[in-house]
Amino acid sequence: MAMNVARAQSQAYNLESYANDIRRAVNQLRTYKNMVMSNYQSDEVNIIVSEIDDIIRKLNKAISETSSVAASINAVAHRIREQELARIRAAQTAVNNARNNLNNLNRQRRNLQNQINYTTDPNLLNELMRQMSRLTNQISNAQRYYNSCLAELQAAQR
Repeated sequence: MAMNVARAQSQAYNLESYANDIRRAVNQLRTYKNMVMSNYQSDEVNIIVSEIDDIIRKLNKAISETSSVAASINAVAHRIREQELARIRAAQTAVNNARNNLNNLNRQRRNLQNQINYTTDPNLLNELMRQMSRLTNQISNAQRYYNSCLAELQAAQR
């Protein structure tokens, strides 16, 4: 089953966007903390500032984890896409090789058929007919192999 790489990358982008939202919240908290520190003088201010610092630490951890997950999603999606492309390239190579083999066998059959058409010697004709039978079997097998390679390529491209 193919992974929707674009969707995974979109989700990673959304996670990074959430991390940016948290960064903005941290900046607002820092601004608020600075405002509290510069406008108020009491024992409670130290407690408030300490709590704000604790919240900022927790938010920074959330930013780090969210960004890390987003980066991991992008990296895995990229590796999966590279594997999908490698599978497609390998399947395309197999199709090309199978097609070339099938074309060569068909060319051999045409040449053999020409020989059969112009042969008058019965012994040689029998030998050529046996060769034709073997070649026909090879062509049949090559056609099946080509079809399976083509099916694999189509599956890889989905």
